[in-house]
Amino acid sequence: MSRHHLPSGLKITDLTEGTGPVAERGKSVIVHFRCFLRRGDQVASSYEQGEPVRFVVGKRQAIAGFDYGVEGMRVGGIRRMIVSPHLGYRDLITTAIPPSAVLRFEVELLEVRDGDSDA
Repeated sequence: MSRHHLPSGLKITDLTEGTGPVAERGKSVIVHFRCFLRRGDQVASSYEQGEPVRFVVGKRQAIAGFDYGVEGMRVGGIRRMIVSPHLGYRDLITTAIPPSAVLRFEVELLEVRDGDSDA
């Protein structure tokens, strides 16, 4: 298990090292994730929604901490990310996430594709 501490308010820990293609800026990624509040309450899960999430790394299609945290992962990897509020939802109030919440994500990288391609 490798651990990375980033100075930006993001801490990542690789729980499983992937062996496939690398998630890089400009690449489209497909991930499954679970999101938890600091106290442990799960507030979101693509597994429970029945569909993984797709976004382009570096295009601000996800919160900053999630975007930065996925970069560098390899397909097949599972990563835990602790995201500070300034890289999360800040003071935005959602139905499940209170303002200024520290979030913990568990992310599984399923696939990496070129850019916005659906191929």
